[in-house]
Amino acid sequence: MSISLKEKLAELIFEYDKLRFHICPKIEDMYLLSFGFLECEAYNLDIELEMIKRYIELFNQGEDLSKIDEMLDNEFEESVGMLEKYMGELDLAIERKDTHFELSEDDLDSLNSLYLDLIYKLHPSFNPVQSIYEKDLFEEIVEAFETYDLTSMRSLAILIPEGKTIFEDDDVFIKSISQINQEIYNIKNSYPYNKKKILDDEKLFKDYKIQMGFSGIWTADWVGIRWFKELFSYYRFSEILRNTVVLSILKLLFTFPAPIILSLMLLLNEMKVQKFKKAVQTVTYLPNFISWILVYTIANSFLNADMGLINQILQDWGLIKAPIQFLTSPNLFWGVATFLAIWKTTGYWAIIFLAAISGIDSQLYEAAQIDGAGRLQRIRYITFPGIKGSVVTVLILSIGGLLGGGMGGSNFDQSYIFGNAINNSASEILQTYAFKMGLSEGRFAYATAADLVQSAVSVILILVSNKVAKKITGEGIF
Repeated sequence: MSISLKEKLAELIFEYDKLRFHICPKIEDMYLLSFGFLECEAYNLDIELEMIKRYIELFNQGEDLSKIDEMLDNEFEESVGMLEKYMGELDLAIERKDTHFELSEDDLDSLNSLYLDLIYKLHPSFNPVQSIYEKDLFEEIVEAFETYDLTSMRSLAILIPEGKTIFEDDDVFIKSISQINQEIYNIKNSYPYNKKKILDDEKLFKDYKIQMGFSGIWTADWVGIRWFKELFSYYRFSEILRNTVVLSILKLLFTFPAPIILSLMLLLNEMKVQKFKKAVQTVTYLPNFISWILVYTIANSFLNADMGLINQILQDWGLIKAPIQFLTSPNLFWGVATFLAIWKTTGYWAIIFLAAISGIDSQLYEAAQIDGAGRLQRIRYITFPGIKGSVVTVLILSIGGLLGGGMGGSNFDQSYIFGNAINNSASEILQTYAFKMGLSEGRFAYATAADLVQSAVSVILILVSNKVAKKITGEGIF
């Protein structure tokens, strides 16, 4: 057998093991830390929306409401399990990022050289006839190589029996070379190695600095996903992301049905006293034109701990002993923000639904009334189907802009104006964090990365919600 075949086979075996034990795990951790949470959020949203679709199907089939939740848990057990598994992998990647043992460059070179030498002596491709002891010994050597354990590797090398002969058969070696080449090819074309190009591509994003001026847009250095890695490793990132998601979901849950309910109320839809109806519409519509700064001023006059009207009334009535910190307590921030969003935006969106209601043929109501249908029945069988298209469109747009506040108004305006040092743990969101990093500290490239994360999630949300809405109702925005 020629020396070249021996060296080729040993190098391929070494490359194969290095890919499996060193390169691919590092790539996987880098990818999980860079994009893992986005994929988790997208998959979680997809599961939730599919569960909603299935819930509606079961409800329409007349299934017992008390059993639907259990049925959904059973049907989506596998999907939820996969999500939990992926989230567990993400958590492990975060742990490894902080605890992973790295050898020095010299020690790493020694580890690689020693392992390459031991491949000649104990690898089955070179030594097809091995004792149980030799097989176990080589397994321990592979484990030491996988865990970067240079000390154990050196100790195990001493235990190798002397006088080991290298197998001599060109045909067998050529076959082994072909097989390992195929294995290497498979690895490089599958996860996680196929994500390496994304991670290594330095022409994805630039390191722009404001002092560079306009020309800096073209001359700034390419840094790839450097700023995304820094963002995801920021110790407060999970807290900021939580605040963004929770605040957005709360506003969606409460601000979306509020204008629908308001537009369907008898006061607005079938009120005989038109003056009262118009007065209610005006009062609920006007807050939409008030800036969030003015809203804060109004809220401060009512909710201030020292002189706020609400605290004064509650204390005068003996309901509380000490004033409630409505505007500074982290525990109350989400509730206050959601309530103010409902008050400010409900009237505006109600106009949209009222316009849809006015487009319904009045003859349908008259025919239903003649047939003996009551007000609630007319609303259920005529009004609801008539405004379905408008409801679905508004819902999709709201979900698409979920992280920005959706139809509940700007999360940024609320969090920036109502946020302070005391409630910062609940009020800091991606938008305010990006704003502070960009304008306060001049880190425009880093701030852009933070905003792009929100944009990516928003695109995923609007695509998924539109797809699900089409399946359920046949209505969508595209």
